[in-house]
Amino acid sequence: MTTHKKDSKTSAPRAPDLNEQKQKVEKAYSAMADLGISTEVVKPVLKNLLNLYDGNWELIEEDKYRTLADAIFESSDDKVYLSLKLHGIINELLFSFFITWVTILS
Repeated sequence: MTTHKKDSKTSAPRAPDLNEQKQKVEKAYSAMADLGISTEVVKPVLKNLLNLYDGNWELIEEDKYRTLADAIFESSDDKVYLSLKLHGIINELLFSFFITWVTILS
């Protein structure tokens, strides 16, 4: 699937116009909605991929947006890991506070 059209004056590919861009974004949102992924989750990951690929949709669109889905799931895994790590740190701090409090009261 070709994402960039050739400019009639040059041989360099041109970026999709605003309507094409909106259609591509809507298709990506729709494909991810079919997987149960909300627009709020998709938007920052899609934006990151577009920056990474210099606005080239080809890798994002291929294989039914697999690259986008993989990036979303990877991002989710990172967030879960960070959340669990933060939870562990908080538990350690609470335990230390509890031990200190018990020591002071003894």
